[in-house]
Amino acid sequence: AVLSVHNLIYGYSKGTPFETGALKGVSIEFNQGEIVALIGHTGSGKSTLLQHFNGLLKPESGEVLFEGENIWGSKENRRRKRWRIPT
Repeated sequence: AVLSVHNLIYGYSKGTPFETGALKGVSIEFNQGEIVALIGHTGSGKSTLLQHFNGLLKPESGEVLFEGENIWGSKENRRRKRWRIPT
């Protein structure tokens, strides 16, 4: 897989009365040449998931791999990969 997400967990406003779980155990793989559509209701986590693909959000747990390498491995690595990840 070119891009893969494994057991991704992320929530907003942690530790506040407004705490909301956005992604709960999401796993998905994208292969070279695939065209994928992400659909769902408003507030279902589509944009939150996409923001994890290029490192705009850091998961609470789980990992995002681009070409087999965790994008959170290093800041420099994340910057280089951010521009190469198709979204």
